[in-house]
Amino acid sequence: MERELRNALDKVRAEETLKRKTADFLRAEIARRGRGRFHPRRRRPLAALCAAFAVLMAFGGFSLYFTPAAHIDFDVNPSVGLAVNRLGFVIAAAAYNEDGSDILRSVRLKNKPYGEAAQTLMSAFIAQGYLAADGLVSATVQAAEGGDRESRMLDALAGAVRSSLASHRLSAQTEFFPVDADVLNAAHGHHLTPAKYLAITRLRELDPAVTFESCAEHGIGEIRELINSHDAQHHGEGGGAEHQGGGHGHD
Repeated sequence: MERELRNALDKVRAEETLKRKTADFLRAEIARRGRGRFHPRRRRPLAALCAAFAVLMAFGGFSLYFTPAAHIDFDVNPSVGLAVNRLGFVIAAAAYNEDGSDILRSVRLKNKPYGEAAQTLMSAFIAQGYLAADGLVSATVQAAEGGDRESRMLDALAGAVRSSLASHRLSAQTEFFPVDADVLNAAHGHHLTPAKYLAITRLRELDPAVTFESCAEHGIGEIRELINSHDAQHHGEGGGAEHQGGGHGHD
């Protein structure tokens, strides 16, 4: 996942370099034409150049725009990750599995606000039959600023996901929780979402024979069912299975 996000961001940075070169060219061209004698026929081209330059300068914070400030990861069974900038726009998307790749081939997420991107993903999950009634939607957020920003993003995601479910008249379980950078990096190191990584980690505590690789293609709901099954076996018929999701869920 980290490699795919890095490749996507490399393409974005290439676009940034092109924009900077274009800005340099426009700056030089405006200066050159400004030094020449005024001629009415030059007025429109020069005005157009000035307008183009102004537009580029209005988006002068290229590096700010294309720097990830937060990561959002979704699990249904398609597993998809989004890199989000400080302004809340999606600047890169990557898949953790084949189902996720299929989803990303069918949607356009780049430069959308992350809430809108979440609704787009939900519609694709539902339309392509990945999310059945009473299925599970799991989403995590890791933000560089943490704290309030993560809370705001989690609330916005919850609203976007539930709105999408309501518009499709579909009932599903949902959970949204923050993760720290260590969990995010460990998960991405195994090419997993943080939610799935935490779930598999819990399952490995109950069954050491389990590996990250063997569970990678399982849906998050399946892994949770395995955890509950092992918990029941360990604690007997009367034992309650404690939910281990690495955070707090919202139903």
